[in-house]
Amino acid sequence: MTLEDSKAVALLDKFPVFLRQLSCLVLLPRLWLGLFFWQRMNNERNRLTFTIGHAHTVPMVDETRTKILEAARRRFAHYGYGKTTMAEIARDCAMSVGNLYRFYASKEEIAVAGAEYCLCEKAEAAEAAISDSASAFEQLHAFMLARLRYMHDFVSDTPHMQELVQLVSSRHGDMLRRFERRGIDCIADILQEGMSAGEFHPANAHKLAADIYNATNKYNLPMCMNAPLAELEAELESMLGLLGQALRSRGMEP
Repeated sequence: MTLEDSKAVALLDKFPVFLRQLSCLVLLPRLWLGLFFWQRMNNERNRLTFTIGHAHTVPMVDETRTKILEAARRRFAHYGYGKTTMAEIARDCAMSVGNLYRFYASKEEIAVAGAEYCLCEKAEAAEAAISDSASAFEQLHAFMLARLRYMHDFVSDTPHMQELVQLVSSRHGDMLRRFERRGIDCIADILQEGMSAGEFHPANAHKLAADIYNATNKYNLPMCMNAPLAELEAELESMLGLLGQALRSRGMEP
């Protein structure tokens, strides 16, 4: 065998190895590309699964929380905050105590959440009573009466209210101030509308709203709801009558 023949045989022996190396160079990029897109698709599938699952879970969580707050409210109303336990609330909700702690870390957290829920309800009831077609004074009148009626009904259904009031006012005053600002802002909007329409004499609407809020707080606070509703409404009507005269008076300071 000549030297040239030997070189040819050696080249042929190496040819399969060359083909395998060449195939790797061609296929590897495709393999990596395929893995990349598979990972992207898998991530997207996981994201969609989480999103859909989350969309179904959130209403269930909200419904469970509301159920807990309603059960706690009944317990607090009839037995008092101090005598109510987490185990009793859990039993009323047909759940374990451990499951209850998944939603609220303590009894106080439940009480504060319940108080916030009620304060929000009261604010919404008062604001919903305002009619855009009514005069500014009629709006103010409707706001004040709706607020009084909601609070009176709530206290009538919650005989052990004082414990909750003391807890919230002593430890969660920031929440009370937040709803106070909401009430003042609503009154200020009514006053500003009346001033713009020429119904009320021009003045500092926000300062005046704060004064009115504080002056009528007797008809907003839980501890002042012991009198019959009709009696409190008559008192409020008299005060609002005087207030209406003052708001329309040209002697008011701006």
